[in-house]
Amino acid sequence: MVTMFLLIIIFLLKDISLASGMQIRVYNGPGTEKVDSVVLPAIKDSLSRLHLDKVHASTISRDEFYTTDWMKDTVLLILPGGRDLPYVRDLKDIVLTNIRHFIEKGGSFLGLCAGAYFSSGYVCFEKGTPLEVVGQRDLKLFAGTARGSVYPGFKYNSTAGSVIAPVNIMNKKLIKCGNVSHAYFNGGCEFIPDPGFTNYKTLATYVDFPGANAIIYTKRGKGRIILSGVHPEIDSKYLVEENYTKQQWRDMMKHAPSQRRLLDETIRLLIVT
Repeated sequence: MVTMFLLIIIFLLKDISLASGMQIRVYNGPGTEKVDSVVLPAIKDSLSRLHLDKVHASTISRDEFYTTDWMKDTVLLILPGGRDLPYVRDLKDIVLTNIRHFIEKGGSFLGLCAGAYFSSGYVCFEKGTPLEVVGQRDLKLFAGTARGSVYPGFKYNSTAGSVIAPVNIMNKKLIKCGNVSHAYFNGGCEFIPDPGFTNYKTLATYVDFPGANAIIYTKRGKGRIILSGVHPEIDSKYLVEENYTKQQWRDMMKHAPSQRRLLDETIRLLIVT
């Protein structure tokens, strides 16, 4: 029994050591939002909670993607929320080739909201409205459609349509957050696979929209990929906007611990497990 326990400890330390001295890089360029003020601090907090003291979080620019230098010490690449169309304009050709190469060789990838739309095969956003964005996407880490906004009421440059969305945790072997978790939502998508595409696992679905995929997990080559329509990284601790309603603030504060656990589990699955 003692021997088995020691083997488990050694295995866990081995996994963590693989991530030591490495970088989590968050794209910071046209279309991104809240990277320096919210996303990076929240990720750094998560690394602290996970005791990954030798893993650091930093940003990566559009120009850096044109080289392969950033891959040398990167364990996780994050495309954050914001607007998908600037990503389409600026991240193409050799940039997409480099991102795919990074993942195929064993790097992990996290696409959040706009980053998830951009990383899917097809985007269908607010179809039939003045906000409509519809079309193919070239990165195609998920062979399917990212369709949103799942919750109604989205407005650009506004928090009016934001909610703290409850999500059903569907794969408790991969992500251990209990039965239901919560995360900030503002304009996010659901993931609809193309016919015949089965190379993915549903990590969470929207409680308020039964059967709609909120967070998915897939692999490409040796790399792990999570795409999320919700924002576990938008932590109320770092939000400074004053135009949230009292109810929105109450919901954010109430569910902050649940949301932080979801972020921790997401990062753990991508760089430790």
